[in-house]
Amino acid sequence: MQGGALVGRTGEALGQIVVEVGDVSGVICEIAAASHRLALDTERLTERVGRFNVGAGGAASGPVRRRAA
Repeated sequence: MQGGALVGRTGEALGQIVVEVGDVSGVICEIAAASHRLALDTERLTERVGRFNVGAGGAASGPVRRRAA
């Protein structure tokens, strides 16, 4: 194979790597956004459970605790 052809193939391979890295970066951003939404939803749920416990005569503050199995 000629040197020029190898350079061309190398350039094509590097171009494909750039495209793939961009795709992976996009997926990572989507995962980060979903994780953030999940954290916010978990926080809201914890608040609501805490309010429910207060309304039902439970403790006024503190984390929700699991009962021993």
